[in-house]
Amino acid sequence: MRSFRAKGAVARSVTWPGEGLTGPVKQRGTALLFLLSVVVGGGGMIGQLLLLRELFVSFYGNEISMGVVLANWLLMEAAGALAAGRRADTLRRPLHLYLFLLILYAVFLPAALYCSRGAQYLFFGFLPGEAVGTAPIFLASLLLVAPPAFIHGALFPLSCRLLSPLLGERISTGKIYLYETMGTLTGGALFSLFLAGLYHSLGLALAISLLHLSGCFFLLSYFPREARLHFPLSSNKCRILQAAVLTTALLLLLFFTQAGNYLHIRSLERQWGDQEVVHYANSPYGKIVAVHSGGEYTFFYNGRPVITIPAPDKAIIGDYVHIAAAAHSRPRSVLLLAGGPGGFLDELLKHPVQEVTYVDLDPYLPAAVTRFATPLVEREFQDPRVAVKYLDGRLFLDRTEHRFDLMMLGFVTPETLQTNRFYTGEFFSLAGRRLDVGGILAFSAPGSPVLMSPEMLALNAVLYHTLRRHFANVHVIPGVRNIFLASAAPLDIDAAVLDKRLEARGLAGEFVAGNYLHYRLDEERARCLREKLTAREVRLNSDLNPAGFYYALRYWGEAFSPGTLTLLRALEWLKLQHFLLAVLALTV
Repeated sequence: MRSFRAKGAVARSVTWPGEGLTGPVKQRGTALLFLLSVVVGGGGMIGQLLLLRELFVSFYGNEISMGVVLANWLLMEAAGALAAGRRADTLRRPLHLYLFLLILYAVFLPAALYCSRGAQYLFFGFLPGEAVGTAPIFLASLLLVAPPAFIHGALFPLSCRLLSPLLGERISTGKIYLYETMGTLTGGALFSLFLAGLYHSLGLALAISLLHLSGCFFLLSYFPREARLHFPLSSNKCRILQAAVLTTALLLLLFFTQAGNYLHIRSLERQWGDQEVVHYANSPYGKIVAVHSGGEYTFFYNGRPVITIPAPDKAIIGDYVHIAAAAHSRPRSVLLLAGGPGGFLDELLKHPVQEVTYVDLDPYLPAAVTRFATPLVEREFQDPRVAVKYLDGRLFLDRTEHRFDLMMLGFVTPETLQTNRFYTGEFFSLAGRRLDVGGILAFSAPGSPVLMSPEMLALNAVLYHTLRRHFANVHVIPGVRNIFLASAAPLDIDAAVLDKRLEARGLAGEFVAGNYLHYRLDEERARCLREKLTAREVRLNSDLNPAGFYYALRYWGEAFSPGTLTLLRALEWLKLQHFLLAVLALTV
């Protein structure tokens, strides 16, 4: 027995919730609360992942934006646990609050998800695809994730409060934590392996809401009236409440299948403004959206435009592909890692190649492109010389025994930890072992034909210095996108030689022929850039020390978030032991 004193009322004894439950009723109540803990844990993890992915798209995200959103979720969840934990022991009717919070989570999760689409425009007026700085990401994500995260955090101490009279306070806390962790792990695994590609985000959020409302119904059903934690309701009123909750759950099921689709479409239209959304897909690796405007189809992957058809930017694509392919005298076997459809393959197939192996991690993106049967896409995927492999690029290189004359990376930069793996010393070493005699590795990086900013220079320098450690010959061609060519054999990057090869291959009329090629390959400009890269002191890029990712974030900060750039610059030469000492100092 514990006593509570209400303000302005006499003290009275209140029985702990759960006292009086015996036999099968106690077992059912305990099992139900454990099951709900699993549901709450899984629903929290899936809700967190859904919001994270949507905000990642809205804010043209990288690991900084992802970290900000995740930090806000954890902060608000901790605040919810703290607030509920301090009041849990003094609550006269904790089941009231527990049921109320389950219902609130069922409402706020899909609402937050709906608002997160187009959050950059909703809060700050940024257009779709426009990059956003760290401060707007922090403020918008905090407002969006605060309600569901706070509620989810508060459910844990309330679960412990409900179970403590049944199992004991210490045992209940440990077991609730165990079951909720089991739900968290199960929810994350199910989402990554199955659910992410099965249905759209709003549909999944509504399904989570349905589970939480169903939990409310079963709670009301399994606790008999005499032990319903002091529910001040008659049996008839309790039945009415049960029926209302069940009806809401059934309506939500209908909403999940019908109106959910409508809300999904409306939210996408709001997110992408005047552009017509013609395709949407969730994959385990990212979100794909295709929009149609002015006769062009643009494909966005995690909010970033990656492919445009039927008229891609041939000036940029052709410049890179034709120079890289012409740098090799006979590129018979070519490996293309990422960025294949939408121009890359088409330009590459103009050369006398015998086979092109296109490797992409996410099969959903090529599948989305092939839904729109333009002549360009048909030429790329119907050519018998093209073999498509859906696999991680590094894993493919590690497994294959094939040797390639030319290995090319698409227009990816090390701005995420995933893409940085293709610019580390370990990758360059592996690529060198998979190149045939005289083979060439080619990739591009942001550049400028006039003046490179300090952060752009640092990003190019880390790639250049890391590449030099693994290839005897490295040549950098300056331009709007700097082209890096590396080989174990000497490179003959002479405008006259490449012009002759292009003419022999019937490509004399392409963008890179004639005077432009002589300008692009001007030795004086290349020498000037090489000297700047050599003089710039940077750390080498490796899997365990992702310096390329760090300098790519600085380049991003220079353009979109000067405050973040200042912080990143201060961290440049800090080592792990410095962070460990700081943590130790804070804990003493």
